[in-house]
Amino acid sequence: MVLLVYLAATVLLLLAEASSQLFALAGAVPNIEPRSSNANGPLPGWTLVGCFDDRGASRTLKAQSFVDNVAMTPALCLEFCSNFTFPYGFAGVEFGQQCWCDGVIQLTANLTDSSECNIPCAGDATLNCGGSSRISIYTNGTPSPKLPTVATRPEPAEDAAQVALWQYAGCYSDSASSRTLQRTLSHGVPMDANQCAAACEDAFPNSSELIVSSPSQEATPLFLGVENGGECWCGPSLSESAQRLPDIACESMGCQGVNNQACGGEFIIAVYQFNPLIAIECPDPIPAPFDVPFHLNAVFVDEPTTSVPITMTSAIFHTNDGGTTAAEAGILSVGIMSWS
Repeated sequence: MVLLVYLAATVLLLLAEASSQLFALAGAVPNIEPRSSNANGPLPGWTLVGCFDDRGASRTLKAQSFVDNVAMTPALCLEFCSNFTFPYGFAGVEFGQQCWCDGVIQLTANLTDSSECNIPCAGDATLNCGGSSRISIYTNGTPSPKLPTVATRPEPAEDAAQVALWQYAGCYSDSASSRTLQRTLSHGVPMDANQCAAACEDAFPNSSELIVSSPSQEATPLFLGVENGGECWCGPSLSESAQRLPDIACESMGCQGVNNQACGGEFIIAVYQFNPLIAIECPDPIPAPFDVPFHLNAVFVDEPTTSVPITMTSAIFHTNDGGTTAAEAGILSVGIMSWS
């Protein structure tokens, strides 16, 4: 009997301790803080566009890139693409360790299923960083830079009317072995299209005469090109190896210091052609009816009893019959002039 009482007491004691622990745990649950978002994920202001295919011969994002096979994460890549003088609107991670930036998603890209961007990031295996030939692209909403249709030297000319225009001639490929334009003028100093126009005019003074004497006179061809965010190139002709590209390909990179103006891309050059002004020979001016300026204050009489008041200055011309003709607001009348 004593043994049964002892066992019952022991069981009750164990149940009480278990209940106490359960109540303690229940009271602790509301104090548990929710897990914060992963700091290695997309930065604030960036959103996922989608998973795109990518090929080595024709990159989906191509303006800037770097590889980190140890620490690559979306946050690291987006920060990299944000820290340029010309900030990029698109950034993408690929193959777990690659980062790419651009002002546009290239036209060759195709949107694929998100499940194909499934390779863990080198810097955080809980996140995916693209896939094999697949790139996860994010955007911060920055508009792509735009190509100006004309370029002019920024310094004001002595005669404001004598400012040569460089007309946009197209977007072309370029290569280190066969340059689209032969002469570089930037020498490490970034230029936009207007600054490049001034440098090109100064470098080729004989080919950049602002005025030609007549439309029939052929001006010497002259071209300028901007690429890679600020390189300035100039020359009298385009290389035969240059391939015409879609205009959007030249909007990958903004000009350094003029972020909303496109300055080509990596080995992609925006080309402008020099257009001189044409001098037009004007005929001799028509002589005025009177040799000296005057203000007419007169009444023209069409009938002996009817006067027609003139409320504004009119031009007076002599007629063959000895009378005068007045032109006012496009209406001609013939009559006798009397001074008032």
